[in-house]
Amino acid sequence: MRLTDRHRGPDFCPDCGEKIKWVRLISDMWIAVNEEPVLFIPGEGRRWLVEYLNWDAVILKDCLIYEPFKGMNRTKVKKGYMPHVWTCGK
Repeated sequence: MRLTDRHRGPDFCPDCGEKIKWVRLISDMWIAVNEEPVLFIPGEGRRWLVEYLNWDAVILKDCLIYEPFKGMNRTKVKKGYMPHVWTCGK
């Protein structure tokens, strides 16, 4: 599976069979993401995530996945989607 595609794909990953969600990016490309949103802190990590929108979303770079009870700054926490390509079990 590629990171982005010109067309929206099926609701299940063709490689691992997991249910996925499709988000249209501002570039008119589509990206497959895991259905469950993740909490993250922007600008403090190295992970790429997708903005928590269904249309005209952007790929956010330098995100840190928020882990509760680890002393992280909760004031900057946002919600986003994990690209499925990073977690595909193929």
